[in-house]
Amino acid sequence: MVSGQFSANVGFLSYDQSSASSSSASFEPAFEYFFADGLLLGGSLLMRYASETSPLGFKASTGTFGVSARFGVNLPLSKLASFQPVAGLGFWQAQTSFEASEPGSSTSVGGAAIAVGPDVNVTAVFVSLYAPLLVHPASHFFLGLGPEAFRDITYSVDDGSSRANTRRTFIGLSSIVGGWF
Repeated sequence: MVSGQFSANVGFLSYDQSSASSSSASFEPAFEYFFADGLLLGGSLLMRYASETSPLGFKASTGTFGVSARFGVNLPLSKLASFQPVAGLGFWQAQTSFEASEPGSSTSVGGAAIAVGPDVNVTAVFVSLYAPLLVHPASHFFLGLGPEAFRDITYSVDDGSSRANTRRTFIGLSSIVGGWF
């Protein structure tokens, strides 16, 4: 059985009292294949583009690409509910190009101070866990809610002349709507 998920968005954000603005577009398809009774193997692809102008006149354009693989199990709790913990391993890379309104300007990317002007590459390798409780109102459709977390194995920011390494941790609550065919 194959299960699919899809996320996409396009948007523009502006402020009444400021020249700051941003526009973005993203595309993130995902799939899961149940290769044995209740066992799943899946993956996702991430493509994102964002363009921003700060209140100070900095302009930045960022392109992001990422992939992830995941493995999990769907544990039936009843005819209408199941628990589906899924662990993942992923990679993404973003390249940001900056334009400064004044020479010698600096900003922060991923907590690292960088000079505005050069391209900045951010690379991350992470592990993730998502454990939703799923409700199946129809045999081919589900929706769910559960805790989600990720932790970076590596997270580096490189502007060509310096490199900073740090790690991020995220803990939250996520929802899901999906189906299979």
